[in-house]
Amino acid sequence: MWNGPWALGSPQWDIPAVAPHLEYFRATWDDEATFWMPFADFAALFNRIHVCRMFPPTWHQLTLHCGWQGPSAGGPYYLQPHDPAFPATGAAPAADRSPSPSFPTGSADVSISGAGDRPPGPGGGGNGGAPVAPAVSSTWCCNPQFRMTVRKACEVVVCLGQQDPTVSYRSHVPKRHRKRAIGLQVLRVPLESLGRRWEIRSGEAVASLPLSTGREVVASFKASPDYAYVVVPHAGRAGEEGAFILRTLSASPLEVEQLPAPLCLVVGGQWTAFLTGGNRSCPSWGSNPQYMVSCSQRAQVVASLTRLDLKYALIKAPRDPARDLDLVLALPEQGPDGPGRRTAVRDADVVAAASQQQLAGSNEEVVMSVVLEPETPYILVPSISTPGVEAPYELRLMSGVPLELVPLPEMQSVQLPGEWTAETAGGCNVNPLWRRNPKYHIVLTSFGRVRITLSRVPNRKPRHPVDDMLGLYILRAGGPDGEVKGDPRRAVVAESTFVPQPDTTAEYELNGGCHYVIMPCTYGPGRLGRFTLSVSSATSFQFKAL
Repeated sequence: MWNGPWALGSPQWDIPAVAPHLEYFRATWDDEATFWMPFADFAALFNRIHVCRMFPPTWHQLTLHCGWQGPSAGGPYYLQPHDPAFPATGAAPAADRSPSPSFPTGSADVSISGAGDRPPGPGGGGNGGAPVAPAVSSTWCCNPQFRMTVRKACEVVVCLGQQDPTVSYRSHVPKRHRKRAIGLQVLRVPLESLGRRWEIRSGEAVASLPLSTGREVVASFKASPDYAYVVVPHAGRAGEEGAFILRTLSASPLEVEQLPAPLCLVVGGQWTAFLTGGNRSCPSWGSNPQYMVSCSQRAQVVASLTRLDLKYALIKAPRDPARDLDLVLALPEQGPDGPGRRTAVRDADVVAAASQQQLAGSNEEVVMSVVLEPETPYILVPSISTPGVEAPYELRLMSGVPLELVPLPEMQSVQLPGEWTAETAGGCNVNPLWRRNPKYHIVLTSFGRVRITLSRVPNRKPRHPVDDMLGLYILRAGGPDGEVKGDPRRAVVAESTFVPQPDTTAEYELNGGCHYVIMPCTYGPGRLGRFTLSVSSATSFQFKAL
């Protein structure tokens, strides 16, 4: 309590010139928390003023006590950049040093404030001053989420407060631990939407608070009864745990409910040996680990692929385009035993894909959001751009409904292109020019079963019902050069049935260490066109065009 000049009972109130105005000040004397003092003394004693908004008693208020703990500590929507200047978890967060990317809002009637120091607005950075495209976090959707509705159009104020570390700990708290950042997004969603938000779509964000190290951040927006609103509070970085208080105030009655936590599937794996197939443009892409994904009801799914060696590295390496991550969700390949692995993928077969963000600055993670249809099998394929790069990875799937994730048997797959030209379209072995057909050399490391698929590239030329039938021969070769000595017809160890379909598949058992030549052909000679030849086996092999 102030005891200096103009304090309650001080002689300054007895000055005759003040007597006519005493009635104006008398109402404040009954409140011990209200006092008067000279402005010079006020300026000498205080260096900061907090202006608090006073809400009318008719406003409705709801207070929720919650926290970020374990998987629910999802962090902000955009990943913070890796930089040696940024401290580890528990140190001063990036809010003090880096701006927080903003979101496109769906309404211009938005006001945002924070009770503390905040970083400046969005900026750019990166190599040579070029703008850096922020990478989307795969864990933001795990933060606690709250669904809000109002009965009539009104103003809504959302306050997110964090615990004061100097109060929560009874011992000394280092200064670097006293600045933990918080932020939140308010998303406008259809009224019939009852589940969690897995991503921020264009026009959904009606309020987005940048990271702040203050005790409280506040967002104000105009709410409509025709929509629902999802509030997503988050800490400065993924994994930062702590308690928070969420207060909502509005001029109209409102309802707030916490949405259920997401269901999560996590599987670990490693690109090693022949499983390092490279990205979709590589002929060995089908060798990468593959997973069958399905669900019993329509589901929004967030899938993330993380390189564990980079995630837990003490020194973060800069992005290397040759080691970019690629995650593909495609329709399975239909085989004689039903849907299964893919040896290659076309654009028409891709349901969704997530490749490394070009300016993200890291090869650590890619994130994909997709809607899965019920009772429909999908193939999920993680890969690295360059074949032969070995690394451990983690595959994470998050959804509001149960998912089934089944690893498929490991198998090496290689697809090579080819073409029947005027010189190489020799037809089947009843034709004298048969030996001119394209040839491919294959050798297995040990005895194993191989699956060979010959597919014709579609074209507009009319097909002959007999001459355009597809088939293939397997011949025993004398060495790695693929040379077949003597009459090649006597070197044939297997042949497929010629079929009028645009592709044909056959399986054969081959000896390990023996050299073979695969000869794809049409039934009649002179049938020109392009094709692809795919070979898959659980046994490691070498496959090349001659």
